[in-house]
Parts: sequence; structure tokens; C-alpha cells
Amino acid sequence: MRLTDGTTLGIADAAIADRIARDPDGALAQLDAAIGAADVAARGFSGEQADARLRELVQQQQARSSGLTVFAIARAIAERLFGWAPRPDFSMAEPALAIVGVALAGVLVFLISRGTRERLRRETVIGGVSAGHRSLPADHLRQADVARQSGRARDAIHALYLYALAALLSRDAIPDDPSLTDRELLTRAAGVAHVEDLRELFGLHETIWFGLRDAAPADAARARSLALRVAG
Repeated sequence: MRLTDGTTLGIADAAIADRIARDPDGALAQLDAAIGAADVAARGFSGEQADARLRELVQQQQARSSGLTVFAIARAIAERLFGWAPRPDFSMAEPALAIVGVALAGVLVFLISRGTRERLRRETVIGGVSAGHRSLPADHLRQADVARQSGRARDAIHALYLYALAALLSRDAIPDDPSLTDRELLTRAAGVAHVEDLRELFGLHETIWFGLRDAAPADAARARSLALRVAG
């Protein structure tokens, strides 16, 4: 074989000839591959090709290292969390969620019922003493006394509540607006004498009238004392 520099190189080709005799196609394919590899090795890589290949290898290594680092950090955190304390029992989550759900449902029911009471009060209570069909304060006080004598403490407290409102309306101490709630009326009546008595009367009436507890004769007597002081 003559090399590029002009020298001649002798090659023992007995093994190659034997391989070609046994498997001509395979031997020729292998020989072509060997010649191609030798050709590439003889030409060598350029500096730019070597740099590009090196950068590619470095980037691949960095990507693998980054992925391993994130995995290692996550594994260390998991070991720290679950290594020092017993692993959480997720079967306890269902009862806890059920308790939270029941609590939320209770809060919603309370808010809805409270809103309903306020709407009923605006529609049926304040409307009963508004300008369209206003009753005299003395009429409500008389109805309260009749209810007390008859043992109907709840009705007596309600009549005394209306009596206090009618008395305040008669001297324009509160606005004649059926849409106002008790709290809004208390805000408007902040400058009225005995406003704390009015606040206590409102609270007593709301508790009794909306069935939060039963009315007692002592409650009716207390409501009458409060209403008289508010009415002046």
C-alpha cells in the first residue's frame, strides 16, 4: 500500500482474503467502514469542530447535573420532613374536611336566617309604624299592657318595641324609613337621650320575637321600663 508521502507499506492480507472468501458481503462492509474511519482519523478534526463538540458535551453535562441537583434537593427536603416526624395519615383528612364543611354550612344557615329576620322586621315591624298608617304611641303601650295582663309576654315586648319606635318617630328623632335595620336606626339615633336603653330594648326584642328564647314576665317588665325611658 502506497502512503501519501510516497512510501510503501506492506500489509499481511491473508486474514482479509480468508474473511472475504467466507463472507464477501460482510467483509467488504467492514473493510469500507475501516477505510472510512482511517480516512477521518487521517484528516483529523478542525479547531472549530473540536470547540463546538466540547461545548455540546459541557452543556449536556450541566443539564444532567442541574437535574440531579434539583432532584437531590427535593429528596433532601422530603427526608427532612418525613424523617423527623411520622408520615401524615391522610385518612384523617376526610373527617377534618367533613367537620369544616358542617361548620361552614352552619355559618351560612345563620347568616341566611339572620338576613331573613332583618327583612321580615323591615317589612312587618317598621312598616307598621311608618307614616302611611302610623299608630299613636299610646295605642302600642295600651296593647302592651293588655298583653302583659293576659300573660302574653312575647306580644307585650313586641308592642313595647313598637311603642318606643312610634314615640321616636312622633318627635322625628329617627328617620321614617321602613328599610332601616335596628343597627341603622341606632346609628341614626346616636344623639337621642337613653340610646343605650334603646339598644337594650332592640336586643331584647330581637331575642324574644325571633324565638331565640322564650319570653318571661320579667322580660316584659324590663321591656316596659326601657321603652318608657326611651319614649321620655
